[in-house]
Amino acid sequence: MSFIGQGGLVISWGESVSLFEKELTMNHPADTEKFRLPFSDISQDLMKKGLYCPGSLVKMKITKDHPVTLGMEEEIGIFFRGQPVFSTSIPDLDMDRRVLGVIPEKDILVSGYVEKEQLLGNKPVMIWMRKGKGQFIFFGFDPQFRASTHVSYKLLFNSILLKQSGK
Repeated sequence: MSFIGQGGLVISWGESVSLFEKELTMNHPADTEKFRLPFSDISQDLMKKGLYCPGSLVKMKITKDHPVTLGMEEEIGIFFRGQPVFSTSIPDLDMDRRVLGVIPEKDILVSGYVEKEQLLGNKPVMIWMRKGKGQFIFFGFDPQFRASTHVSYKLLFNSILLKQSGK
């Protein structure tokens, strides 16, 4: 967390996102701060309701006004395995967050199989957050999965090249 406190950038997807879902601790010269990032993974709840996505190409709507989504179409196909799926909340005063990618409400599946796909409707699968000087980008999908969805590479590359100041 000292890396984040000094303006670092964390890019995470898949199971590694869960590392940041718990209470985090940041040490400052004068004190220690405990906080939670304004998101949670709701995929387990969706699976209990019957969501099953073994690995399919699904649609994702892109938020266009952010450096991470620069040059992207309004809607792309992503390779998705059903988790993580995010829920976000209003951030604390020294934080910011933006939902950058959302599964559309209808006509979600492009190729493959998804059971109870309607549970994914309007759910975030890509988010950006800032805590102090540091930034986090969480993907609910594999942006580089076996070269099967080249269009999502741009999201990963834009994330890697994101300026320290962020948006």
